[in-house]
Amino acid sequence: MSDTHSYKTLLVAVDGSAQADYALGHATALARDLGARLIIVSVVDSISLIATAGPYVAQTPDLIAIAHEEGKQILSAAAEFVAHSSVPYEKILADGSPIDQIIAIANQQNANMIVMGTHGRSGLGRLILGSVAEGVIHKSHVPVVIARVGTEKR
Repeated sequence: MSDTHSYKTLLVAVDGSAQADYALGHATALARDLGARLIIVSVVDSISLIATAGPYVAQTPDLIAIAHEEGKQILSAAAEFVAHSSVPYEKILADGSPIDQIIAIANQQNANMIVMGTHGRSGLGRLILGSVAEGVIHKSHVPVVIARVGTEKR
């Protein structure tokens, strides 16, 4: 069977967590090995911030501004990491549903693969809380690589 797949653009989702940092390392190595460019995406979920503001609803604009600033810092740290690898990259800060934004940006950027971490939720916690990684897997039309901390063989 001939290999007709070409992975020239990889999207990696980052949120500042250890799982996302781990996925960033894998995505960077993959991009380097494949000669691909990397799209680094961080998503601010303003809708959830507004929904959970409760008694602090008057401060929602401040909370959203803080979340955007944190997103910028997360992207800057990720870009600094990737810059040392000589992998070409672009960083994008998006606002909205993380699942929908990751899929939309992957489509807009013609990404051939999505790389992301997961918190590894299972059982009832996963059913109640849902999972961005799981949602992306179900909606994506390109391969999704899940880099899970602690799963590598030694």
